[in-house]
Amino acid sequence: MTVANLVGIPFGTYLSQEFSWRYTFLLIAVFNIAVLTAIFFWVPDIRDKAQGSLREQFHFLRSPSPWLIFAATMFGNAGVFAWFSYIKPFMMYISGFSETSMTFIMMLVGLGMVLGNLLSGKLSGRYTPLRIAVVD
Repeated sequence: MTVANLVGIPFGTYLSQEFSWRYTFLLIAVFNIAVLTAIFFWVPDIRDKAQGSLREQFHFLRSPSPWLIFAATMFGNAGVFAWFSYIKPFMMYISGFSETSMTFIMMLVGLGMVLGNLLSGKLSGRYTPLRIAVVD
């Protein structure tokens, strides 16, 4: 997602303001078809030799730990995508930025996300989660 935030969202913003939002969706569809084609041809077919029922494979869901991870991931992503949905009108109509400056702003946001991911990886190896949360 970090590369998409750095490159994809600014480019999609540019495409939608210069042409139409439909071109952004078309580009995403073409990219996904290319990725699926590459996966089909280059990823080897490896069958799992584990003998177990489908029910046994989901046994780990009885513990609360995976549900907490799922919830944190869901709420984090929901917040990011909600922000992406509303930032352009907010920045343009309330803060006064032009539509053409939004491409650059979204690129800066993506760069901040990439740098934040790199920094958080280094911090998580050095400090406890509680200390990192206090720094934020």
